[in-house]
Amino acid sequence: MPAKAAGTSMKDFSKACNGPSYSELMDNFISDLRFDLTDILSNFYHMPHVIASHLYHVDNLVYLLKNIGRNTLIVYVHRDETKRLSSAINEVVTNWCRGGNGHVKVEAPGNFFYKRQQNKCYVEEKKLINVAIKKKEHEIGLGASELLQCEAFEAIKENAPNMVFLDYKYGNDLQKLLAEKYCPNLVDVPVESNVASAKEFEALVKIKNSETVSLNDWLKVKESTLEWALGLHHEATCRAKTRIMEDVLVSCENGFLNTKVKEE
Repeated sequence: MPAKAAGTSMKDFSKACNGPSYSELMDNFISDLRFDLTDILSNFYHMPHVIASHLYHVDNLVYLLKNIGRNTLIVYVHRDETKRLSSAINEVVTNWCRGGNGHVKVEAPGNFFYKRQQNKCYVEEKKLINVAIKKKEHEIGLGASELLQCEAFEAIKENAPNMVFLDYKYGNDLQKLLAEKYCPNLVDVPVESNVASAKEFEALVKIKNSETVSLNDWLKVKESTLEWALGLHHEATCRAKTRIMEDVLVSCENGFLNTKVKEE
């Protein structure tokens, strides 16, 4: 999944479903170049039933599509990019304010905030735009435009993987289906790990007239224009295919969309 598409919940579910040894693996190990994928064969005798990971680059997805066995199901958890982007911006800037996200320490770029007061951090609008959003810091740059590129759709076409797209809102349904098959003790215990819901720090934005507004309010009024004004998808490819997929996905009552490759 991209960032901000129920990924943390799915990763925590995978840890609970697989047991203690799985938790020893590096976070997002299938996407991290520091992890040698061959080590998964020697780290376990029985392979993990469920593996969940954020993806960092289209190459991570293409490698998976080309090499996975046909009896293994790939579930790509998807979220509308505009809403995903707003959530990611809020996540990154608020984490900079609090100095971490509960897992790792995250430092803001020097002088990003012009004032800190108790649990509030203040940033000038131009700095927010140019330093955080335009540069696609951290989760901001881990979205569908980076992952669902032409290479990914071509790899689906060439390899016909056993794959579905899932609307991220149906993450609990996916957990239940997986739990019924692999870890029955979790069937009635959905794992929900919404880091954003527990934030005790708040970022505020100083706008043109020197008024300050909450980052959440700023995002609500700017989100329809952010992507266009900043050219955030300028290097994206095959967006039409993504949008066609989204149109079909939202019409699916159960939130799942099978990929089907037809013979030419």
